[in-house]
Amino acid sequence: MICCSRPKDEHEESGMYFCPLFNSNHITTFYIEKDDLYRNVGEGVKVVEFVSLKGNKLLFIEAKESGPKKTEIDKPTKIYEEPEPYNENNLEEFFLDWSADDFENWTKWRVKQDKFDKFSQNLYDKMNHSLNLIATKELELPKHASYSLPNELKSLISKKKISFVLIINEILDKNDPKYDAKVATYAGITAALDSKFLPLKGIWGIDINIYHKEQARKKGFIV
Repeated sequence: MICCSRPKDEHEESGMYFCPLFNSNHITTFYIEKDDLYRNVGEGVKVVEFVSLKGNKLLFIEAKESGPKKTEIDKPTKIYEEPEPYNENNLEEFFLDWSADDFENWTKWRVKQDKFDKFSQNLYDKMNHSLNLIATKELELPKHASYSLPNELKSLISKKKISFVLIINEILDKNDPKYDAKVATYAGITAALDSKFLPLKGIWGIDINIYHKEQARKKGFIV
């Protein structure tokens, strides 16, 4: 199957096809994840899938097959608050007088909370590193002098509104028995990213947009 004059799977990420990003007169897209600028930068760097310029908006687009499931277990508050910072060496007093059920609930909560933390940290790293890579080209640093952006994407950052766009390959259907749980998951992801992205929001003034599959299709990101 052909998409944008190329095989459709060339623009596949997380089970979704981002052909419209490469087949529009209104959007210019840089496939940063597959570009030598990223591939040759060295270990420890993460990037989003695409950087797209749409009007006055610079979009950093990341795709995920799913998000971490929002825990339905409330954080236990029995007797002691969790030690801060979290330290296994001072948990003995923390768990004093806890029942087996208390401990089991806390453990389940902690595991799911860790998944949200890792998920949001990974997305923050991808956005932060991608933005820094683009900025190095804007500043024409010698390290990346041999790599070039498409002409339409030069002078990207100047006077642009920067947005992080997360697209999750799920559909929210009110008739789905899991609808409420999925809504809770999206709310949890939104809250986690709002908190994690505070430095980037403060410095760059970026905003965060989270879309499920049908929303992304209506907005012209995928087919």
